[in-house]
Amino acid sequence: MNMSLLDCVAGQLGVFISDLRLCCPLLALFKLLEIEDDRFLVSEWNEALSYISGDSCSFMDVTEAKEFTRKLIRRGC
Repeated sequence: MNMSLLDCVAGQLGVFISDLRLCCPLLALFKLLEIEDDRFLVSEWNEALSYISGDSCSFMDVTEAKEFTRKLIRRGC
């Protein structure tokens, strides 16, 4: 079974997936930016950013998803 992007970020931070949204969304967003663009499909990015932000996300590519991630960080999530 492959690890999801959410699993990967949670594992790197040493937390549960639920903590990514509830306790440390900004840390999770910073970790997302460290992930190589080709490691996960854009569908994984859409799922991860939708979960962390609480908004529905549907990006066409990872570059667009990372731009959105930077915007979330700038506004403090």
